[in-house]
Amino acid sequence: MSIKKKEIFVLNEKEEKNKNIMLSETLLTFFLFSGMLLFLKDFSYSVWCLAAAFSVGIIVMILHWITGKSEEAEGRMKMVLYISGIVIFVVTITMTTQGFLYMADCFLGMCNARFQTEATLFAVGSSAGVGSVILWGLFSEVIVSFMLSQIKKNNIYGILILMIPAAAAGLILGQSDMWLAVILSLAGFFGIFVVYSTKNRTFGMRGIFSLTVIAILVGGISLAAGGYKKSAELEQWKEKMVEDIEKIRYGEDTLPKGDLRKAAGLLDGEDETLKITMNQPQQLYLRGFVGGSYEGTKWSELPYSAYEGDYEGMLQWLKNNSFSPLSQFAAYDKINAEVSGKNSDYMRVTVENTGAYRKYVYLPAVADAWENGVDHKDWNVESKSFFGANRYQFQVPEGQATADGMVPGNWLGNPSGDSQTEYVNAESVYHSFVVDSYTEIQDDLKSRIMEEFFQGDKTPEEMDFDELTTQIRQGLRNHIRYTETPEELPDEDVVSWLLDGEKEGNAVAFASVAVMAYRAVGYPARYTEGYHLSDMDAGDAADAGEKELTLTTKNAHAWAEVYISGLGWMPVEVIPGMYTETYTDQLVEGKPSYRVNEVRDDSGADTADEGTEGGTGIEEQKTVRKYDWKTVLGILVFILYAMFVLYLILELQRALRKKIRKNQKKQSAAEGFLVEWYVAEMEKIFLIGRVKGDFSDPTALYDEIKEGFPGIRPEEYFRACELIQKYRFGGIKLQAHELRVLKGITEKFEKCLYQKQHFPGKLKLRYIYAR
Repeated sequence: MSIKKKEIFVLNEKEEKNKNIMLSETLLTFFLFSGMLLFLKDFSYSVWCLAAAFSVGIIVMILHWITGKSEEAEGRMKMVLYISGIVIFVVTITMTTQGFLYMADCFLGMCNARFQTEATLFAVGSSAGVGSVILWGLFSEVIVSFMLSQIKKNNIYGILILMIPAAAAGLILGQSDMWLAVILSLAGFFGIFVVYSTKNRTFGMRGIFSLTVIAILVGGISLAAGGYKKSAELEQWKEKMVEDIEKIRYGEDTLPKGDLRKAAGLLDGEDETLKITMNQPQQLYLRGFVGGSYEGTKWSELPYSAYEGDYEGMLQWLKNNSFSPLSQFAAYDKINAEVSGKNSDYMRVTVENTGAYRKYVYLPAVADAWENGVDHKDWNVESKSFFGANRYQFQVPEGQATADGMVPGNWLGNPSGDSQTEYVNAESVYHSFVVDSYTEIQDDLKSRIMEEFFQGDKTPEEMDFDELTTQIRQGLRNHIRYTETPEELPDEDVVSWLLDGEKEGNAVAFASVAVMAYRAVGYPARYTEGYHLSDMDAGDAADAGEKELTLTTKNAHAWAEVYISGLGWMPVEVIPGMYTETYTDQLVEGKPSYRVNEVRDDSGADTADEGTEGGTGIEEQKTVRKYDWKTVLGILVFILYAMFVLYLILELQRALRKKIRKNQKKQSAAEGFLVEWYVAEMEKIFLIGRVKGDFSDPTALYDEIKEGFPGIRPEEYFRACELIQKYRFGGIKLQAHELRVLKGITEKFEKCLYQKQHFPGKLKLRYIYAR
């Protein structure tokens, strides 16, 4: 082959290699950029923001590809992009500012929802939509250019600076599924690892094909596992982690906290929970968990989005007007006492938490002037202490504690005086919120309840509250048999299931159905859990002259709370035998007169299994959980999430250790000990490469070096040894070009060590030795 042909061949080979490298860099940028956008998609105004970002990003990548062969052309292209970006930003600054504020609102709103904060959102104008699209386009231009420059420099830390906040925002705050973002990011980082672990970065088409296969396999697994929707296993794992942390802080009790599938354990055991001290014992419904949103198998607190929009800042406005939904009845009662000319007698109650869940300050709906607690929205009172409330006090009016027979005062319709007017104005605002937020019910469930609970001569519109309550209680008795230990509830719509035929249930089931029944007829209602001191137990203690009462897990309870216009949230008891009511000429009060769990045939005879002592009369069934292929694949998707988080942690610690080593090198150079630093680095590399021998005589180590580091030529090794001996034994300071020789041989040792390793060895070098 002639010299000219050989030169042409070398040039063509070099050009082909450069093309492969550019293709690899472009693909890696695409993976990482796409992953980053998908992590942040919940912060976009609309799908057009993502479309604009993807479009601009791809255009920038193509321009870099076209101009990458010439540094001059690439430089001009970058200048054009920067100038055009600045011009567009300046011209549209009013719109892009609105777009930025919208993104800030998204971030604050998600933080509020995730961490239960109450950060105030910014006011956003009508141009936020257009501004967001422009902002995302400009954002993508900068990000793609930066990512390409970092990939070309093999600077993974610059990329991590972008990816870690994006991934954290998406995985922690985002509401959408992030499986595709995780896959693309993993593919990008894995690709960088593969590209820069190959000799001379000759990744080429083979590496591209490998990355494509990996992406297809991982994507297929995620899609088959249901990655297109939220992973139930992942969400349950997150909830379990929160529960475990709260158990450490607040302890635990038998209250299911809205999880209807845990209803069977409500009354388990007889462990002490609360000690109550009051001069004149009376019935108390001590509120803990409050559920405003029904989700089929559980009750959840009202979403934070309910307090946005028209009701943004409502709770703060109510507070500024001296109106608290959690002490509303006490405020009403005091004004009502002034109107009627009667003194409202209040009693001090002391509670010591001896075994209940300490997050809540358990208070009745009629409580006032409590301590050691802070209002949690309009739901309940939570402890100020990190480990929860152990002891607190509050006041209650003497007398009735439930909604039965409550009649709002006439002054509510015609207020006079400042206190009455302020109360009515504030109550009307809160009442509007309550009607909008606590009356949600599915149409089919509403129709079913109306058909099965209200078949009498009167329509619900013609009934007063007491008549509606009587009708609902009767409907519950017809559909549910009370038992303290019901069978496990199904993983489906529990309320609908309870209305199918005759079912058994405890207070959790009765309260859940009752809440939906009240909502069906237009009354705002919510599900509540806590502890109940019954009227009977309070009466027995009063008769015995006792002032201290002890509640146990047997006092754990669930009930419906209904908003009585003008009065506030009041408990409604719906468990047969625990309320006083006249119906069909029979007075029902105290404990149930029937045997719990009895099963009767059509003639009314007891058909419970007499041979099963203490049984329910229902054959006990074991629940066997089945794991199908989607569950298994879902676990694999979760493992991918965990791998991504682990990868970020490993890269961060590696970056930190390399930074420390770099600073040590700078300090050694400043103190004149740079040669010693290079010698120490080479010795560390020899130890990692398992070189044995006397490190104080490097010339005697060559046979070991030749075997362990085959890429090191003898002349360059002995040249480095001569320079070290010149410095150590001759006391001669090395020149800059001689120091570069030591630097080069050190880096070559490290490179040879890396190339010699298999994949596990490379991982060990990268993350254990930070090389």
